[in-house]
Amino acid sequence: MKNSEKLLNRILITRQPEQSAEFVNLLSSRGLYPFILPMIETVPVECEIKNKAFDYLIFTSSNAFNYFKKYINSIKFGKIAAVGKKTAEAIEREGFDVNLIPEDYSGEGLVKKFMNREINGMKFLIPGPKKTSNTLKNFLVSKKAIVESPVVYETIGIQYPRGFISGFIQGNLIDCITFASPSAARSFLSQTKIPDTVKETVVIGRTTFSYLQENGINAVYPNKYTVNDMVELICKINDEKNKLSGGTL
Repeated sequence: MKNSEKLLNRILITRQPEQSAEFVNLLSSRGLYPFILPMIETVPVECEIKNKAFDYLIFTSSNAFNYFKKYINSIKFGKIAAVGKKTAEAIEREGFDVNLIPEDYSGEGLVKKFMNREINGMKFLIPGPKKTSNTLKNFLVSKKAIVESPVVYETIGIQYPRGFISGFIQGNLIDCITFASPSAARSFLSQTKIPDTVKETVVIGRTTFSYLQENGINAVYPNKYTVNDMVELICKINDEKNKLSGGTL
């Protein structure tokens, strides 16, 4: 299929550049054109860990692990749970074993993993950002677990000059915007709206989708919450468009 025949061809990536290499490579390998305009940045926050021994360390993102790892040798722990494959890979690169990964790469997926386990009195450490969903923590507490959730980083929206974002989108003929977190979507919408020229908004998972939906914006997300699956979804949309228009793959 020629690029000119594709519904979604020029893709805006809104995550940090240092986390976008895989996304860029995957899009490029499928004949699509990625453009990076980061909406957020993350900065470390110094924390104090009250307890020194835990049954489980739970990491809900690779950022959570990367900002926490300088503290990891100061505590004792039994097992490690990771929200998804990429987070697990970041942990394993540092020489630690990951004992639990949910099938559904989300906080809700982790809840399901502990749903039928006896965790009364068990100690959990969940390092994370300043602003986060408390779904997992609240569930564990409801099961009488002891949960500590230190803040190890903060997500800050990147502010652009007035009109810069819309000018970037129009100037580069962007037809698809992607968001890999609610924070990136929030930063974007605080500065501009999604132009009518954008044909699709693709997000990484249900939480980001829900945030956009609450703000009256339609979006789609893949069954598995990974960048690779976002790219597969974009390509699927293009394939279906081509079939409808009578083109050949």
